[in-house]
Amino acid sequence: MNPKYCSRDPKDLLELFTHIAEYSAKYVSEHYDHEHTKVVKFVPPDELKKIVDFSLPATGCGLTADLKPIQKYLDQVFEYGVRTGSPRYFNQLWSGTDIACIIGEWVSAVTNASTYTYEVAPVYSLMEIEVVNHLLGFVGWKDGDGILAPGGAVCNFMGLLCGRDKLFPETKTAGNGTHKFVAFTSDHSHYTIKRSTWMMGLGLDGAINVQTSPDGKMCPKALDAAITKAKEEGFTPFCVNATCGTTVLGVFEDLEAIADVCEKHKVWMHVDASWGGAVLVTEEWKHLMKGVERADSVAWCMHKMLGMTQQCSAFLTKEGQLLKKVNASHADYLFHFDDTRPYDLGEKTLNCGRRQDSFKIWLSWKVHGDKGFAERVNKNFANRIYFVEQLKKQSDKFELLFEPECTQVCFFYLPKYLRSTPKSTERDEACGKIVPILRRRMQIAGSMLVNYNPLSASEPDFAFVPNHWRIVFSNPEQTQEDLDFVLSELDKLGEDLTL
Repeated sequence: MNPKYCSRDPKDLLELFTHIAEYSAKYVSEHYDHEHTKVVKFVPPDELKKIVDFSLPATGCGLTADLKPIQKYLDQVFEYGVRTGSPRYFNQLWSGTDIACIIGEWVSAVTNASTYTYEVAPVYSLMEIEVVNHLLGFVGWKDGDGILAPGGAVCNFMGLLCGRDKLFPETKTAGNGTHKFVAFTSDHSHYTIKRSTWMMGLGLDGAINVQTSPDGKMCPKALDAAITKAKEEGFTPFCVNATCGTTVLGVFEDLEAIADVCEKHKVWMHVDASWGGAVLVTEEWKHLMKGVERADSVAWCMHKMLGMTQQCSAFLTKEGQLLKKVNASHADYLFHFDDTRPYDLGEKTLNCGRRQDSFKIWLSWKVHGDKGFAERVNKNFANRIYFVEQLKKQSDKFELLFEPECTQVCFFYLPKYLRSTPKSTERDEACGKIVPILRRRMQIAGSMLVNYNPLSASEPDFAFVPNHWRIVFSNPEQTQEDLDFVLSELDKLGEDLTL
């Protein structure tokens, strides 16, 4: 071992960990000092490569209790990383700082377990089972099953995989055979649905896009017609994905109507609630997912609106024991036939080694409780309501594109030269061209971060929307002052823009 590598003496370790704690405390506290702290210190990739020595050496620099050999690297990570915990970070469907989760992450790294077998992760395994059962209760399933997974993409893949293997169990051993399997999903659903059919050997075309209504939701009548048409053409429909909280608009699709179609055609119903699932912990907003208990599986990311640290995601299914049937590979060298085997969670998963995400979720829930998470979600909705009100008050500068259903808002910013121009396709295209230019100004200023995106057309009822701003409220520490700042800063940075 490198003689400069930190000793295991308790005093040395305490000194080292104390320095790390000091770094972390300083970093987190600075999130709220808007006068002196930027959300992002933007540097182009080629320039950043000159600042940070990314090369990996043959001989290491060592590690001492005072952190001096690695101090500059820590400084650079904090300086050039994006402050996703800042109340003025509105960029993604996740943000904020959950201190309980940070503690959980630290302890998880120290213990370095793997929750594939009970024998190497007894406490974490039981925590995961408790977390899953608690989430199942919010969905409305008493006898379901579930597993924590590395992100919503994997959860969605597991949903489609469970659907195919439940309806056609022979595919696990024999493959797809002569079946031409197809799944169905909204034009505005997450890209991971098509990627899932590709990974299942069905190709990207194995996920058939269903048209959306003018409100951006999958049309149940169009879904019914699409499934019927696929059957007539010799395809085998096996799954429908419904989205609760679409990525751009944040709409919640009609689960009751979609469930009726799935039951009619006897196909698996998966719900991608990676973003919107958080409403289930509230009394005020859970109606947005009315009918979710009729689904067969659900994806839910707690690192999104519930605010836990990356990554905390769960795949839930109504049917107990299905996950083992679908995923177990009978690796008897790992999973032993003893009284703890029912607690070997690795047999339910697609991966083998598993980080113990259960601890930070369990610990955060112990700290906040159901009521605390409900308050968090309610605050995000309150922020959305306030922001829309302020947006409408400044209709000469801002244009609300859709009445929001979740906690993100899509809008145009109009620089001075466009404010007297009547709304038209040409004017909207000009607004769209302005967006990336203004976004770069925003990054250079570093005062906040708000994302943008276009929205694809869904014929015949949903027209293409050019680049526009999509602000997301997922951090309850965001104040009305922060929201007001967004509008004033956009106008300050973009007022003089022209094409």
